[in-house]
Order: sequence, then structure tokens, then C-alpha cells
Amino acid sequence: MLRPAEIFNAETICMDDAVIVRLCGELEVTTVDSLRDCLERAALTGPTRLVLDLSELDFCDSAGLAVFVEWQRRARHSEFDLVLRSPSRHVRSLLEITLLTGMLEDA
Repeated sequence: MLRPAEIFNAETICMDDAVIVRLCGELEVTTVDSLRDCLERAALTGPTRLVLDLSELDFCDSAGLAVFVEWQRRARHSEFDLVLRSPSRHVRSLLEITLLTGMLEDA
């Protein structure tokens, strides 16, 4: 059985006042805590914009979507922007079905 660290990775890139978090692999119930930890560390840098790059995210379940919504709310209260960028076809379809396309950078 694969451990969460083997099926999901989040890489953080700081650029000026923005933080880009590139998600790779499978974001699901066993890996969302890893994403939450990464986002907590990113928020400590005080970004005005937090970008979640989904281009290498192969899978996302409802637990992953819940983290997106949770951090969208947190961004509103903390006065930074949160956007999702470059979702795969599967993830884009999931965002459309759940009416979360407003979080997309190109929305």
C-alpha cells in the first residue's frame, strides 16, 4: 500500500507577494492533511495571492474539494486572494459539477 507522501505532493514557490502551490498526484481523504499543512505554512508568509496550480493533480475527491472551499473562506477573512489554476480535464469537470469554477483563475 502506498503512503500518502508517495501519492501526493505539494510544492511551494514564493514569488514577490504571491505563493504558488503546485499539487501533484492524488488529493483525497488520506492526503488532504498534507495539503492543509502546506497551505498553513504558505499563509504564514503573508501572501496577497495564493495560487493552487492543479496542472499535475491527477485525482481529487470530496475531501480535496472541501479543502479548496475551506481555504477560499479563509482567504476572504484574511484578505488574500485564492485561485485555482490549470486543472486537468478530470478536476475541471469535478469543479464544474460542484459549481466551484468561480475559484478558477480564468473564470
